[in-house]
Amino acid sequence: MSGSLTDRKFPITKTVRHRNKEHLKFVRTQPCLVCGRQPSDPHHLRFAGPRALGRKVSDKFTVPLCRVHHREVHRTTKELTWWQALGIAPLEVAHGLWQKTQSGGALQEPLEPSSAPRLQRSRPPVDADSAGFTRQKPQAG
Repeated sequence: MSGSLTDRKFPITKTVRHRNKEHLKFVRTQPCLVCGRQPSDPHHLRFAGPRALGRKVSDKFTVPLCRVHHREVHRTTKELTWWQALGIAPLEVAHGLWQKTQSGGALQEPLEPSSAPRLQRSRPPVDADSAGFTRQKPQAG
């Protein structure tokens, strides 16, 4: 039976990982997305691309984090959950920084921490007591 799926040849695609030293230098000039501290390190968002042995995702998926938060995110097993708990949308920030450097608009103007895209919180605010237990704050209304 000619033309069936078993007879067709599909090309094997390879994930392209973009490397750009100038972009990483630009990301280093930006303040930490979480706290606004400087200097910052470019953090490659691990959830943004397919896994590969010993390979980071493309440089276009980097965001600035101070050393403290960079270590913290690397210690977590679920990076996306870590970002969601902070209410930050790192892919949007990474995309904006990449667009800025690729368009030649990578000026040394820092990104304000408050200007980082925030996720909408669907849960009520949580309060922590001195023993570390959390409880929901009563809703005003």
